Amino acid sequence: MGFPPPAPPSGLPATDSLAVIAATNASVSSITASGQKIVHLANGSAADDAAAFGQIPAALPTTQSLDQIAAAHVTAADWSNNSKKITGLAGATAATDAASLANTLDQFAAPAANVAMNSKKLTGLASGTASADALTWGQATGRATYSSASTNPTGTASATGVMLGLSSGTTRIAPTLTTSIIAMLNGWTVTSTAGAAINTFALRYGTGNGPTNGAAVTGSDPGGSLDCYLASLADQKPVTIVRPILGLVVGTAYWVDGVQSQPAGGGTATMNGATLGLMEI
Repeated sequence: MGFPPPAPPSGLPATDSLAVIAATNASVSSITASGQKIVHLANGSAADDAAAFGQIPAALPTTQSLDQIAAAHVTAADWSNNSKKITGLAGATAATDAASLANTLDQFAAPAANVAMNSKKLTGLASGTASADALTWGQATGRATYSSASTNPTGTASATGVMLGLSSGTTRIAPTLTTSIIAMLNGWTVTSTAGAAINTFALRYGTGNGPTNGAAVTGSDPGGSLDCYLASLADQKPVTIVRPILGLVVGTAYWVDGVQSQPAGGGTATMNGATLGLMEI
């Protein structure tokens, strides 16, 4: 008659250490502690040792700078800054540097595509001067103009011409956007001679202060003149001269004036109700 086999032990031998148990019965899966602690743990020293709680610092060492920490612990993924600022940044100098508010726009790389402004303005813009510059609102809508009041300049008997003096001692226009203006001289002309006469008018322009009435002809000629034939002392003729003036310099102030003369008739040529209009085009 045989004896039945002994029943297996209800637990591991209480006299065996965990080291003996682990050597005899190697774990084949993860071990759960069921929410309990492992206490009295020695400090880990090898890479795959369990670490004691006291070995884990509550924060990164305060004696190390970020560059020292980054050198020892290279970031392996994107870093969320939890909606906080990084302050005290130096100005970026390399393409992969973080940009600082101290960096100006000209320090950033040129855009590789169109830049959408999200319906916002660019403010504080300097006036454009080159063909590819952005225009300011003032440049786009504020083209320079000038319009004088009606005046009766003193006439002349000169056959070679003198200045009307419509810009005497001053300038009249400074282009803000383009290098061209339209000039218009209007009025009525009469003569002091009893017989027939020819009164001639033209335009001149230049920089600096304009010439006075009766001064010798000066300035640049935009081209062309107007001859007015007067049959008698009682005759009068309308005068209208319109000329483009080209090749000006943006931002430079110019005077514009008329020239009057009486090359035939022997009397005095006079323009009454003279007006000068200038407009940048």
